[in-house]
Amino acid sequence: MKKLIKNVVMLDMTAATLESVEGLTVNNAVRVFVTASTRPLLGHIQFGNLVSIIEIPDGASASSINGSVTIDGNYESSLEGKQTYFMINGSLLIKNDVTPETLSRIFSAGGDINGSITLPDTLTALCPMLNIKVNGSINAYPSDSLLYTGDITVNNGFLSGLPENAKITAAKPGNVFIAPDTDPKLFSRHISELYVFGDTIVPSALCDVFYKAARLYEKVTVIPEGFVYSDKPLTINRAGIYTLKGKSLYTPHNIVFKDGFTENQINQLDFRLETEKAAIVPDCIVDAVFDRIKADGFYTYQGKLVTVNDEMNVNKLNHGETAVCSYLINQDALLSIPEDMTAEEIEQTIGEIFLYGDIALREAHVSAIKEKIVIEEGNLIIDDTSEDEAESDRNDDDDAASGYDIVIGNAVEFKL
Repeated sequence: MKKLIKNVVMLDMTAATLESVEGLTVNNAVRVFVTASTRPLLGHIQFGNLVSIIEIPDGASASSINGSVTIDGNYESSLEGKQTYFMINGSLLIKNDVTPETLSRIFSAGGDINGSITLPDTLTALCPMLNIKVNGSINAYPSDSLLYTGDITVNNGFLSGLPENAKITAAKPGNVFIAPDTDPKLFSRHISELYVFGDTIVPSALCDVFYKAARLYEKVTVIPEGFVYSDKPLTINRAGIYTLKGKSLYTPHNIVFKDGFTENQINQLDFRLETEKAAIVPDCIVDAVFDRIKADGFYTYQGKLVTVNDEMNVNKLNHGETAVCSYLINQDALLSIPEDMTAEEIEQTIGEIFLYGDIALREAHVSAIKEKIVIEEGNLIIDDTSEDEAESDRNDDDDAASGYDIVIGNAVEFKL
């Protein structure tokens, strides 16, 4: 029996037998896992485009994990004594209750980390010895520090609960928020060293005390004096406009004003807004808000603003109708353009496009849609289904013509 495996990320041959590889062809494999016992079986397989072969101890298994992994002192018990080679497609955090002996047992078969690894400084030298390959940054923190894995709000109450001269480590995805009313003397008394692998939000008045303690930090956002930090995107609609009265808000996200405002409404309010990203406002209130908003980019739109948060189709109007809608396509969202929509209809019905997610469209739509895009941080997904199906049919015909009885294609992981 002739078998074909094509386009596989991880081919697990740790339990393969002569029978399972008989008549096998493998095309486009990223990693093939073998043991000393199963390695000779490679000679019975016809390979094409093989990236790497990884040998692990006899009796060990290979485990592919997609996403972030945290290893603490109790992690070893979940393995139930099994030797495992870990292929982690994400970040790895090792807590400081993990001893060198424990880490050696967990990674006794080695590992491959396709992302960053954050670990105590006492364990960094063990990684190459344990055959742990890290395809990302290596972040070491003091093993005697207090480790936090979530967001930290540093205020007087938080500081009072710490011992004096404490070392603090904030691991990703956690961020550090320093409250504006934090007592600088209390901060200096309780935090002697600060290691931040996420983002730090610090009021301008507390910059000196922060930088004095900070030994490692990545992105630091300084909040102007008198501003309040908001961790959420600001989407202002007609019902919520008056909540801005007298406010000074700072956000790292977009500021979006929905349609339907008048300059008179804006002029009644006293507010200031600041963002590291974009301010998106209807063109009818530009003059009223321009001096109140500080943004990395200031963009306007016409007509109604439609926010796309998941999947949405452009509303194709009936003949003769015109209604301009602009589209804000958020990250991980998809806007689809109807197949039968013409360039003229796109011009009449679609205003500005603020693209952070994806747009699905036909090749014939690309030119007209690109003219509408103001912010382009997402992707255009061009649908050539007919050509793809024809190519797929040709490939299937080729496989059948080659006489394969079994064809397995496009697998993330396959075990022989």
